[in-house]
Amino acid sequence: MFIVFAVRVPINYYNTKNNYMEELQSKTKLLEQRLKLAVSSPVWNLYYDVVEDIIKIEVQDPYIASIVVNDIDGMLIAKAVHNGEISTNMHKEVFDIHFMSEHIANIEVLYDKQVIESRLFGNLLNQFTQFIMVLLFVLIVFKIAIDRSVIKNLKTLKRLISHVRKTKQYDTKIELDTNDEFKVLAHEFN
Repeated sequence: MFIVFAVRVPINYYNTKNNYMEELQSKTKLLEQRLKLAVSSPVWNLYYDVVEDIIKIEVQDPYIASIVVNDIDGMLIAKAVHNGEISTNMHKEVFDIHFMSEHIANIEVLYDKQVIESRLFGNLLNQFTQFIMVLLFVLIVFKIAIDRSVIKNLKTLKRLISHVRKTKQYDTKIELDTNDEFKVLAHEFN
């Protein structure tokens, strides 16, 4: 079970991480399309408060740490930060905003990789919990099987030997309903 767990966890970790990264890329493409459509006209018409309202809505996504809209000269148009904090573990995406084929602004999106890592850790913790539950189940089944086969026969053998020793009836036969080592022991005793 440990070997299966040791092999399965890294494979599942990398598969899950790849799935999250693909999800992040898909979110980035959709966000880019939405923002290009929603922001181009307000930037062109200098409605920067509308641009800020739009990006404040988009930054509610837990993956997104911040969105910054700058004009082509690098001057800040609007900025929104998720929960007011930015960590050091970020993934940065930048794309251009065009209006009527003219480049008018740039949008910088920072994705928080800690969200992905915390989900991966949660997944890993879930797998570990499942492993422990399966291990406990197997141990309980194994203990029950040992109790029924080994311990029961040992107790019977011990009880009968103790009875013979106390009563000094050496003609007592020990009969066990097994086809294992205990039957051989009983036969040798007899």
